[in-house]
Amino acid sequence: MSTQLRVQRNVLKELEFDLAEAEMFETGGITFPNGYCIELVKDEDGSLTFVDSKSKEFQESIDFDEREYVPPILAASLLEALTLPRKRGDCGSTPELFLQVCNIFFSYGLSEAAAQASTFFTFASWFSDVLPIAPCLVLIGGESEAGVLLQLLSCVVRHALPLAEINVATFDHLPMHVQPTMLIGHLRASTWGLLSASNRPHAYVLRKNGLTDRYCAKAAYAGLTSYKIEGDDILKVNCALCGAKRPAINDATLNKIASQFQPQLLDYRLKHAARVRDAEFDAKTLPTPLRTLARALGSCIVDAPELQVGVVRLLHSHGDELLENRLFDPNSVAVEALFALCHGENATTRVGVSEIAAKVSSIIAERGETIAVEPRSIGSRLRLLGFRPKRDSKGFAIHLTPDVRGLIHSLARIHEIEGLEPNVPGCSHCAGAVHSDREVQSAI
Repeated sequence: MSTQLRVQRNVLKELEFDLAEAEMFETGGITFPNGYCIELVKDEDGSLTFVDSKSKEFQESIDFDEREYVPPILAASLLEALTLPRKRGDCGSTPELFLQVCNIFFSYGLSEAAAQASTFFTFASWFSDVLPIAPCLVLIGGESEAGVLLQLLSCVVRHALPLAEINVATFDHLPMHVQPTMLIGHLRASTWGLLSASNRPHAYVLRKNGLTDRYCAKAAYAGLTSYKIEGDDILKVNCALCGAKRPAINDATLNKIASQFQPQLLDYRLKHAARVRDAEFDAKTLPTPLRTLARALGSCIVDAPELQVGVVRLLHSHGDELLENRLFDPNSVAVEALFALCHGENATTRVGVSEIAAKVSSIIAERGETIAVEPRSIGSRLRLLGFRPKRDSKGFAIHLTPDVRGLIHSLARIHEIEGLEPNVPGCSHCAGAVHSDREVQSAI
């Protein structure tokens, strides 16, 4: 993740009036290899300044390792929207701080599971720059209820930045080295690809003025359902609120919550950033696609193994949902169809794209959904999966060479399609080990 930006600023020499060029680095916060940490704060006047892991004193700039680090220069409107700590407090113990944050969400009517998920996301947002993936929370439910949760999150996440929606222009105009946690009021399914790409470190995109790193933490409201908002590295919460009576939510209460928790969570980051970065937490009982997410969330919970177990419990339910989603995911079903066809009774060496499309439609219909799958759509998906359908006298088809069969078996295992581990007589791929990446890439 890009945490600093080299800049040139004119510096007025002391006792002189001539200008000299001094090299500086703008940063919104950075953790160095030795564990020393710099973090962005606002002073009493609302101006940007720094605090580091060695003290509670604010500093206008910090010299370290022969470089001068300075706060970024931001537009007044952006500076106003950005939530930052105004002092450094004492975080106390991890279980105590976790419970306090969780109780805020719970007191406003979130279910226990949603409150816990929101709290794990909150902690992870403070360490996104040292995690294997960026924390991503998708809210499902009523719009007004999602608005309440986003307001609460703005008080506790790191560098909270509320946005009405997200698009390419948003990314291009935001200073991403400030490391904002985007709180998005409306997420369109058409922009999910753009947003999901920013979950991975070094998500560089070539723009007019150079490369833009879009990696950042984010929470977004997806609507009443999360249709088409899928991925192995996201947390989903139902933001439905319950309870007849809830605390009032207004600027005064939000400021009070922020003034309590921002200093504590700042202290937690400054004390534990290096330990989070170097943590070896793993959740081996979870499905493989969820283990990276579990590592990111669990690594941020320091000296509290009982809370880390809570991460595993939370994601086990996500694993069940993930499996259910894959039963209808076009890519997974296409692999499942190919797997079945390559073990067909006729031992064919040619499978037409139209035949694959029909098999996909049949599998989905058996699961209670009626979806018309067009051959052209399946052809595009096959190419994304690594196959290269070729046209012959009967139309586009895939020829089941040994390498292609090996690719099909490898994809079946990668997609963890349930029940696709039979030892079909005569099939060397079923009996053998998973093919190497070299074999997969050389297929067809």
